Amino acid sequence: MLNQKQLSTSLRKIFAQSRPHISDWVLVLIGLVAIVLVAVVSVAVVNRGPLSEVPREETSRNLEMVSKEGTAVTASEANSSFTSIGESSQAKRGVIVLLPTATVTTVPIPTLEASPPSKKHLPAEIVLRDVPIGRQTRALNCEFQTASDLAWYHGRPFTWEEIYNYVGHDVGGNPHKGFVGRSIDDKPGQLYPMGYGVYAEPIARAFAQLGLEAKVFYNQSREWLMAQLADGRPVMVWATNDMTIRPVATWVTADGTTAKGVPGEHTYLAVGYDSRGVWLIDPWDGRRSHFAWETFIASWSLLDRMSLVVVGDRK
Repeated sequence: MLNQKQLSTSLRKIFAQSRPHISDWVLVLIGLVAIVLVAVVSVAVVNRGPLSEVPREETSRNLEMVSKEGTAVTASEANSSFTSIGESSQAKRGVIVLLPTATVTTVPIPTLEASPPSKKHLPAEIVLRDVPIGRQTRALNCEFQTASDLAWYHGRPFTWEEIYNYVGHDVGGNPHKGFVGRSIDDKPGQLYPMGYGVYAEPIARAFAQLGLEAKVFYNQSREWLMAQLADGRPVMVWATNDMTIRPVATWVTADGTTAKGVPGEHTYLAVGYDSRGVWLIDPWDGRRSHFAWETFIASWSLLDRMSLVVVGDRK
């Protein structure tokens, strides 16, 4: 057996031989601990966020949100609005735009006209394609040709000459009573006492004698015109040739009234519309043409949006 001295000597030799291996394990353990510590620190930094130390107002400086109605709000309010945009009726109506500006001016959106909206639902577009299209054969018989096309549409095949005979000629110069002017063959674009034309009331009276009930309207809206067409009623309108805007003139008639007229006065038959404008039958060239709403209404307004509609047979 080994004595105590020999055992001590043997243990010292074994420990001396094992020291390098123990040192390696300690180093490996220390390395693993270091790796774990680095991973923990990295996760903490990521969760903190790269802008966590930057003030919120610095990230949204000089930004405003503008809605469709032109109301400005701050950027912080804009950010909060994104969380409730599905619930806010105001947000549903507007488009959110971020602008690098400090001032917002509310600019009113102009409307085409001040007439109240129609109470009935109107189709987006319509064209009455079965309306006859005639072409005038005399220089100043546009009103009578338009009236003839309208009568034919309502089942009364009267010629323009027949309608002219019922309208008659007012020598006193009042177009609300009959055709005025020297001759129906005068050069177009002139005013009384040269050849001019006739207005809606004598056409309506002629229709009454021919068995059609017609009504005369003034200062109606775009929606009113659309409603008439949606109901299948073409509308005879007074405007100017090619929708050219010309100065309105006046003269005193023989009966003492003041008549209003415009050079190039011309009639059309409105037969359709869409979002961009109105379809009109022009008796000058015998065609159905499309005019933009703004262009048409500007010319139609020169004579107070004078219109005539056949509402049925005269009883």
